[in-house]
Parts: sequence; structure tokens; C-alpha cells
Amino acid sequence: MSKKSGKVKKNAKYIMAFIQEFFGVIGGIFGSLMTIYGFFKMVQDDADGYVWFILFGVIILALVLWQMFKWRKTYARVVLVLMIMAGVIGGAGWQGQIQSKKLDSCVLT
Repeated sequence: MSKKSGKVKKNAKYIMAFIQEFFGVIGGIFGSLMTIYGFFKMVQDDADGYVWFILFGVIILALVLWQMFKWRKTYARVVLVLMIMAGVIGGAGWQGQIQSKKLDSCVLT
């Protein structure tokens, strides 16, 4: 076997590995987006049934944040600010959803 054919096989191996990794990342991103979309659609359709699920997630995030502060991680403050912002935005969106449902029910009756 010559050096050139060995080099071609090695390059082909790297190209195949790159293609596999590329499509794996694309598939992972697409799958994640579809999961997030499905979750929001499910919550939108039956918001009252998922209050406990959301509350459970907030409790877990609060415990993780508490542990980060306990370990004195420098980015714990950033996570705290992001959690507060997400809570305010989520609460505003939730109230908007409730108001929209109330207006829809008033218009239809």
C-alpha cells in the first residue's frame, strides 16, 4: 500500500467523522427545538394542568442556584438575574394568556 492511498483513506475517515458529527449536531438541535415547541404547545392547550410541572422545575432551578451560591460560583449571580428575568417574562406571558382567554370567552358569549 502506498503512502498516497493511506493518506486518502485517512482523509476519507476524517470527512466521514465530520459528516456524522455535523448531522448529529443538526439532528440534536432540531430535536431540541421540536421538543421545546411541543412543550409550549402542550402547555398552551392545557395550561392549568401543567402548573405543578412548572412549579417543580422552578423548585429544582432554585435548589441548583442555592447550591451554586453555597459553592461561591461567580456566575451564580448571573443565573439568578436570568431566572428572575425569565420569571417576570413568563409571568407576564401567563397573564397575557389568561387575559386573552377571558377576552375570547367574553366575545364568543
